[in-house]
Amino acid sequence: MDELVMTTAMIYHKADLLENCVAENMKDAPLIQRNVTPYEFMESRWWDAAMAPYFKLPLAFDGGAGVPVDEKWAPLGTRICVYIRKAVDILIRHNELVDIFHDLRSKEPMNEVHLAARYGGLAAVKNYAVACAACVDEVATCKCIAGDVSHDYATDLAIGSVAWYPIVPHYRVLTQLAETRHLTRSKYTALAAKTNHGAFITSDMADSGEHGAFHNDEWESLTTLTSLEPFISGECQHCGVISDWVINRCLYRDDRKEKGKTLRKFVMDALHLKRDKKMDGFFGEILTIAAGDEFPAFLVKQCITAVEAVWQTLRAAGTDLPPNVVAGQVVENHVRIDKAFIETHNHPGAHALRRALSGTLSIMMDRTDVSPYPRILDAAVIHSIKMGSVINHGKV
Repeated sequence: MDELVMTTAMIYHKADLLENCVAENMKDAPLIQRNVTPYEFMESRWWDAAMAPYFKLPLAFDGGAGVPVDEKWAPLGTRICVYIRKAVDILIRHNELVDIFHDLRSKEPMNEVHLAARYGGLAAVKNYAVACAACVDEVATCKCIAGDVSHDYATDLAIGSVAWYPIVPHYRVLTQLAETRHLTRSKYTALAAKTNHGAFITSDMADSGEHGAFHNDEWESLTTLTSLEPFISGECQHCGVISDWVINRCLYRDDRKEKGKTLRKFVMDALHLKRDKKMDGFFGEILTIAAGDEFPAFLVKQCITAVEAVWQTLRAAGTDLPPNVVAGQVVENHVRIDKAFIETHNHPGAHALRRALSGTLSIMMDRTDVSPYPRILDAAVIHSIKMGSVINHGKV
């Protein structure tokens, strides 16, 4: 209850500040003689986003859901593992990316990308989206003492975050992708061609670092980039990396041994040196393998139909489908995904199917040439540079 009251107070105070700012009635606050730090901002952003009740209420209502928690329902893993903490924070960071244009338009001050760009320049933000993608796979593979249950819980949150924003019509993520694709098409066409494994991109990856933030106190990026060179001979690293993404996102840790082998072989057969970026049926086959023979055929088919429809819309949004048509398809897909998720709750053990459903959606949304998060960010950076050039030449 204390956190609900605090969240309400924070939102009320922020609204009051914004109202006074618009009315030019702001009182000068005492200067702290330095920039706000990334940790200070994120603490405020948690209250601004109502994150505490958002995460804790489901745990409280389900007695912890098997996740180790303290007396205030805070997951203990967030204190032990930096990757778990970043996986929890990623729901905010994906929101920063999808609202990067909206927040500028509405004069919303609480956006980490904007703050990082202000204090650290473009170098501080250009790798933000790939760092978010890295966080998902880092928590999915971490083997620290926080334990499998805590890491699986955090991975569920992370892949759910990746999938959430593009699926929900409110955020207009795929519409933004369609509206800005002309700015980023050439870059992502080249990246996919270099990888040469379907629509996947392994030539622009990241390590988010061993810190709880993406930046140091001077807002310098802590992210390091990695890239795989085109395959020539021997064991294919591209197939290995993509297989790891699929296995670790779509399967719980206690389910990876046997199904993981099957998925790894499937990925290699389906993608190795294949230029077809449409990948028809690819994500549906992942769901089929992950489901095994544990669930009714109609349920698996319902999930496959929903996921494949999302993939088709995503590809079209990144290529040539008009934004208004994209918007309509997003609504239809949202209904399909919702119905599939709801139906799984009528079947024991279907949390494994929900994991595969969320996992496939997350992979297409941040590891392919039409992934909206990096492309929206790149579009914003390109647009900012162009606007800066126009202003500097006295045209505005």
